[in-house]
Amino acid sequence: REFPVFFGSRPVINRSDLPQQDRFCISLPCRATGVPAPTTSWTRNGQLVIMDNQDYRLAGNSLRICNGRPLLAGVYECAATNSAGRDSRSYQIAFNPVTTPPPAEPTEASPEPDSKDRTIALLRSQLNMANLRYIESQRRLRTIQRQLIQCQAN
Repeated sequence: REFPVFFGSRPVINRSDLPQQDRFCISLPCRATGVPAPTTSWTRNGQLVIMDNQDYRLAGNSLRICNGRPLLAGVYECAATNSAGRDSRSYQIAFNPVTTPPPAEPTEASPEPDSKDRTIALLRSQLNMANLRYIESQRRLRTIQRQLIQCQAN
């Protein structure tokens, strides 16, 4: 009696890739390997992310979220699947609202009004990125702790 032999490996998402942010977008990486090559999909709060709008774009293996607004906040999950299995990676994303202060009366000593607004928006986006890095590092720490506990139990 012969049995078919399956040579494959379940998907593994590279967790060392970190989110990247440019001026208007944040990129959430989802580089996965496996045999056969895995397919990836994205969800936000458990709902499939629809790529045909101005807020979301695929760039290689990353989801780009552009024009970040509090409405787009949530848990984003990348799932990589193939016939050998599945792997996933989640990101908790929060966008601070950008509020525009009332325009100041221009004086010779004050900068142009929208220069201040741009500076505030840039600082807020840097804060969002720092929060995202902290959340991701905490996740990695918990994963390592679980692996250590499993190793000690065996």
